[in-house]
Amino acid sequence: MKKRFCFIFIVLLLLTVLPTFGNSIVKAEAVVKHGKISFYNPVNKGSDGKLMTENDCAVDRSHSYLPKGTKISATNLDTNKSKWLEKWDIGDFSKYGVVLDVLPETFVYLGGIKKDGYIERARIEWYDLRGSVENPEATDMDPQ
Repeated sequence: MKKRFCFIFIVLLLLTVLPTFGNSIVKAEAVVKHGKISFYNPVNKGSDGKLMTENDCAVDRSHSYLPKGTKISATNLDTNKSKWLEKWDIGDFSKYGVVLDVLPETFVYLGGIKKDGYIERARIEWYDLRGSVENPEATDMDPQ
């Protein structure tokens, strides 16, 4: 009887204490952008000396707060092909409606045709760990 009481007591204690630990977990919000994906010629090394690979990409300067290596999902909405990439660089291309710049190999993998220059209907997303997210609707282009 004593063992049973101890077991029930421990279970109840855990059920009341464990949820308080959940508050210390970092909450991340998904940021989703719609626009075009373009490609650029490879650069050998970044400023940190890292060699660029087909898994790297450049985001617009407005997202320069993202740390290098942030995982970004890129999806061609016409082919439904997607790929996880890492932020490697920043660029100044939002004025063209471009949300992501990738290497030619990745561009073709996603279903892009080099002579077109752009994947017109694309979605990119990542998780923002800063605790607050900018308004994604402010610069989103309609994917339709």
